[in-house]
Amino acid sequence: VDGLILRRFTLDFYADASSSLRASMLNGQMPTDMEVYDVAADPSGQRASGTPYSVKHTSRFEGSTAISEKIFKSFEPLAEKLTLSSVLARFGVTQLANKCTVPPNATQNMTTLAAEVHAALSPVSVSGRHPRKMQPFVEVASELVANVKALHTAKYHDALGNASDAEKEAMLIVSDSPYWSWILEQNEDA
Repeated sequence: VDGLILRRFTLDFYADASSSLRASMLNGQMPTDMEVYDVAADPSGQRASGTPYSVKHTSRFEGSTAISEKIFKSFEPLAEKLTLSSVLARFGVTQLANKCTVPPNATQNMTTLAAEVHAALSPVSVSGRHPRKMQPFVEVASELVANVKALHTAKYHDALGNASDAEKEAMLIVSDSPYWSWILEQNEDA
């Protein structure tokens, strides 16, 4: 493709999926497979071997809406070498609700990664109820509704002057995000 020699890797999501995930796949809401292409060789010398070319989500089931493809026109490596802690920080992960567990058929790499994640982040106490973690980039309907409800509650408590730290943090997300501000404003009359 485009003069590049590509390698193809395929992940089968369906084979190890739980029954609820398989139901979503059968209904066409989730992909069953993912194909990842990376550059094996570029005769022009513009792209290094191993750089991503595309990611394609496909479904084995007719009528699925969970089909997408992303093609990376260029690739620029990060300037600094990332550690596990810096990757978690980049994605806003600061704590774990529970200890990382791995399935019995886990590879050594999965087991090692779970141990490293657990070591990097101390789990919070499991006793009592924990506030819901805001997920600002989620567009799943149930998560969106839950986040909007959480924001309305946070806004109400903030107006009363008794907002928790988590609610204050949620309101900061709203104040810094035109997206969440708009969603909250649209739902004020609901």
